[in-house]
Amino acid sequence: MNGSMHSARTVMDINLKRGPAGLGFNIVGGLDQQYVLNDSGIYVSKIKEDGAAALDGRLREGDKILAINGIKLEDKTHGAAVDLFRTAGEDVLLSVQQKYWINEYTSNLGIGVFHSGIEIYGREFAYGGHPYPFSGIFEINPGNAAELGETFKFKEAIALGTTDFTEEDIDNIMEELGKEFKGNAYHLMHKNCNHFSSSLSELLCGREIPRWVNRLAYFSSCIPFLQSCLPKEWLTPAALQSHISLGLHKEEQMESSDEDPSSPSGGAAAAGSGHSHSCRHTRV
Repeated sequence: MNGSMHSARTVMDINLKRGPAGLGFNIVGGLDQQYVLNDSGIYVSKIKEDGAAALDGRLREGDKILAINGIKLEDKTHGAAVDLFRTAGEDVLLSVQQKYWINEYTSNLGIGVFHSGIEIYGREFAYGGHPYPFSGIFEINPGNAAELGETFKFKEAIALGTTDFTEEDIDNIMEELGKEFKGNAYHLMHKNCNHFSSSLSELLCGREIPRWVNRLAYFSSCIPFLQSCLPKEWLTPAALQSHISLGLHKEEQMESSDEDPSSPSGGAAAAGSGHSHSCRHTRV
């Protein structure tokens, strides 16, 4: 098993000029309608395409807005925060805590964000998300967190057991699992890298991985936009990129050799969280 993901708290100032449609984003949260459990902060829930925030390019969904024009939003009701945004004038200064706040928040709760893989016969297999309808399983050198990306740090290896499968069986097993663990099937709560590791471990040696490794999947129900708050590299590790390129190449070869015009295009369906929330999302 391989690695934890870490990042520093990032706070930055963003200057926006109000456009015809306002500042171009929606906010959610507040003292009277907490969007994140035990946190009354104000968060960006949606960026309007071609709006002021989108054109600036720095503000992202999931960012926490700490202050507007020097006025702190801590302990403000949702309505009070909306009023501050709408009366802030044409030039607006935002103090923003960017997405990577999530790892600090979960670490304080004793949860953390962990990636895992399964090592067998000197090979380590793991799973990541991508928008295509083919396998998201990839291979790295055992314990080499650098192959995953610079935000990954090796934590520990845990012996899970032994297996009767031979080394020759492993590639066939990965091919079959790839039909279930497709890149576009990735979901933080229901089908992440740790779910893959647990399924593979149970198949190989009859034992799931320790439950604490995947606590974040259960915790994500408390933070509806959690998956969008994680850096892309955490969901699609660097080592998966070459696998994606190979998969796309195979798809192109299959399409070019397919003479049946009625064949399905294999377009990827967008994966949603399936999570609803009663909080108001207000455009500012």
